[in-house]
Amino acid sequence: MNLHRIYARCSAANEASWRLMEKLKMRREADLREHAIFKGAWDHMYIYAIVEDEWRAISTKLDFLRRSALCVCDLLKGEK
Repeated sequence: MNLHRIYARCSAANEASWRLMEKLKMRREADLREHAIFKGAWDHMYIYAIVEDEWRAISTKLDFLRRSALCVCDLLKGEK
């Protein structure tokens, strides 16, 4: 896929969801307080996003770390 921007939204009460987005290095772009009524109460929602350049930078670092870890594992296997 050739995507430039990915965004996601979640309830502010869903800590597991927004923490996952932060671990993925997505940026919180909006904090929508009392934006709509959901199940009879005002909803509080976060919107996160990441753009292609940010994702590529992270992916490059992860690839480097993955390759480095594999090299270390190969070295350790040879010591046995």
